[in-house]
Amino acid sequence: MGDSAFLEAGGKASFINSESVIDRFLIENGTREQDFTNSDTFLYDEANLALYGSYSKDWDNWSLKAGLRTEYTTIEGNSLSENQTNKSDYIKFFPTFHIMNVLNENNEIYFTYNKSIYRPRYSQLNPFKFFLSDNSYNTGDPNLKPQIDDSFTLGYTLNSKYTFELYYRNENDPSIQITFQDNDSKLLKNIDTNIDRSISYGLDFTTFTPVMSNRDVYAYSSLFYYENRFTALESNSQLYTTDKWSVYLQMVNYFSFLKDKTLTADVVLTYISPLVNGPSEVSNRTGLDISFRKTFWNNRASLTMGVTDIFNTQNFTQTTKYLNQDILLNSRIENRMFTLGFNYKFGNFRLQTNKKDIESIERDRLN
Repeated sequence: MGDSAFLEAGGKASFINSESVIDRFLIENGTREQDFTNSDTFLYDEANLALYGSYSKDWDNWSLKAGLRTEYTTIEGNSLSENQTNKSDYIKFFPTFHIMNVLNENNEIYFTYNKSIYRPRYSQLNPFKFFLSDNSYNTGDPNLKPQIDDSFTLGYTLNSKYTFELYYRNENDPSIQITFQDNDSKLLKNIDTNIDRSISYGLDFTTFTPVMSNRDVYAYSSLFYYENRFTALESNSQLYTTDKWSVYLQMVNYFSFLKDKTLTADVVLTYISPLVNGPSEVSNRTGLDISFRKTFWNNRASLTMGVTDIFNTQNFTQTTKYLNQDILLNSRIENRMFTLGFNYKFGNFRLQTNKKDIESIERDRLN
């Protein structure tokens, strides 16, 4: 590895204008009339200005990269039915640091620190009470803070195939939805809120390796501890902590058939042990997915077929039981799905495009 150094800098500006409309109607004597007490329009404006810079250097068997991103954000949310406008602005700094040492051709070790931000979805900022039934509703918090994570990772890679990572992550102002049971009014309140803190640490293992001439295996396992501390709003606002050691396992088998390998199959097995999510404990889940793909006419056409969650075992129970709270959610979603697709590429399908999609993170915030 030769000596080299690079310096990068840049900026970014993004502006978001969102209008979320909830219209509900009542039918009386065959006439439909709008239920204004249960309808709302939520206007949301956000501006984000960012500057970033990074420095990277390679020398001998070492590699270093350090960077800093600075963001200034202004927010304004207006719920018309609640006649409530909330404004806020903040400046945040996000440093990153990565250093790696190649011990020899079969061994390398690295350390990474990263500070990242997760902004709330727009629906989480809307204070309007959206009733799901006569006994339950969702409501957001216009003063919800963005979640800031500090992540530390110590990693080791063997033979460029097997990676082990020890990690620690501290979530500042984590934002989640908590269901509170109001025992007096017999209501279930699903409230988007910042909890006091969340921490997690554990050991991850990853590998991608061929095991046969027609079979490759990707495996990922994680043994981790997760702790959440939150304010129990319906229990005299006491601070309460949930924590648990959990396991996540996934194995993906990639098969190829026929002499030209135009028939492939992917078999995915996933297992998640019981884990905590805010004040709740979620039961274990398993899943098995199988998909096939056959290509034709020099890769110009393809036929795909697959089944996700073959045995419909991804359902779970969510138990919330502490102080004066006792809530049980039984998830019985039909996760099993059969898909069949055909794709044909017209024209010069090998041409590349520089078209960019909207960033997936911002798309997620719309959901």
